Parts: sequence; structure tokens; C-alpha cells
Amino acid sequence: MDYFQSRGHQLQWVIYEDFQLIKCHPHLYIHPVHLKGEGQPAIFIKLQEHFQKKGVLLIHLWEDIWINRRFQVLNRLYAHFGLNQVLHGRETLVKALPTPLARQFFETYHLQGYVKSSVQIGLFKGEELVAASSFNKPILLPSKGKSYYSSELTRFATKAGVNVSGGFSKLLRHYVKKFQPTDIMTYADRDWSLGEVYKKLHFELTETQQPWFLYVHLPTMNRFPFNRLPLSLRSTLATVSVEALPGVLKEKNYCQVFNTGNLKYHLYLR
Repeated sequence: MDYFQSRGHQLQWVIYEDFQLIKCHPHLYIHPVHLKGEGQPAIFIKLQEHFQKKGVLLIHLWEDIWINRRFQVLNRLYAHFGLNQVLHGRETLVKALPTPLARQFFETYHLQGYVKSSVQIGLFKGEELVAASSFNKPILLPSKGKSYYSSELTRFATKAGVNVSGGFSKLLRHYVKKFQPTDIMTYADRDWSLGEVYKKLHFELTETQQPWFLYVHLPTMNRFPFNRLPLSLRSTLATVSVEALPGVLKEKNYCQVFNTGNLKYHLYLR
């Protein structure tokens, strides 16, 4: 965090109720969450909503994310601080991305890494890839009509140190023109976002989802959903009480974490 201090952004530790928070600027706070700390999703959501009413984005930054994805965390924070170089979307060209390049880009620059998708496109300034999005191809939803096709936006990321003004909307327009979906669905992680970027592009909030529980393997700090844990551990966890869960996980070198839920958005195109 010393980098921010050197650029004139004074970080400040503040106490709110029982929480130690980092005040980055009047509209951005960070809540560092230790793996050995205590907390419940409902309490974290209440904290989040308190600051949201004041026009403040509160980020829940878990210890394992900071350890394993520090470069990506700092990239997000640089953008919030306005420290990045700004390029205009009109300076870039849209091109399809081969999967190896898309994988490398998202693993390097997206907080959640790469996810398998059927459509991957990027913005290039000359030969340099500066932003990328991935989508799934539209699928027919017969329950909504004979010609209702829904698709999903799965990732958007920019290169470190760069903001592409209008870049996200340019990639979105390219995808819509080529595939002509009826709607596009996407998610915002409430730990990190209030969904403002989607609201600006006329996405509608259609669902606020419940918190999602995950499991951190402490020796590696890697996160896993329940269905990707070792089968033996899943079988054990299925038989223990809520009270016994932390102790059993500790014996197996795991701990349980959670996010504060996801915001589900839809962009309706026709």
C-alpha cells in the first residue's frame, strides 16, 4: 500500500463498530478479512449496506485473495484511485482471441482468473492486447418464446495500468452485433462491486443472490467450492454438525470462507 501513499493517496485505518477498515478515499473503504477471524455473511452484508447508503464502496478483501491474487487486487485498486493510463476505445480494434491468449490474459489480469467460454474477444492498440471480454453463445429459452436467446458475459478485464474509456461497451456492441442475443446476463461479486458499471450500460438488477460458501486449502491458500473438495472430505463434512465444522476443517488443513452474494444483471436488447 506504500505505492498509494507515494502518489498522494493517504490511507487511514478507521474503526467502525467492531471492524478495522482501511479508508482509501471518501468513496472507497477496504475491510481486510483474516482467515482465522470470525464473521457471518449477514454481518458483512449489513456493514456493506451501511456504507452503500453513504455512497461508499466497501470491499471485503479476504486474506487468501490478498496472498494469491495480490497483483490483480492492486490492479483493481489502481483503477479506483485513477492511477491508470487512459486509452479511448476508438483507438483500439476488436479482434477474436484464441483460447491460449484469452486464458493467459484473464489469469494475469482478472481477479477470478480464466473461465471456459465459447466467445473470447479483445481490444488491441496496435499489436498490444489492452482489454478482453468472454461470453457464452446465446441459447434458446423456449419458455420465453420461440426466438428468445439468452447469453452470458463471463469475464471482462483490462491490462494492468490501463483504463480503456468506452472499451467495455465497444466489446459488448461487437458481441451483440455478431450474435444478436435477446438478453445478456452477468454477475457482480458483492465483495467487490455495487454493479455500477452495469447500471451505466442499462443492465437491470434482476436478482440479489445469497452468500456463497467456499473452502480454502490453508497450505496453498487455494479456494474450492464444495463439489471440488476431495471426495473423502465431502463425505466427512456431510455428517458433521455446524458446530463441529470448523474443527473438522482445521484437522484437514481447510477453512470455510464466503462471499456476500452476487448481483445478477440482465441487459434486455429486444
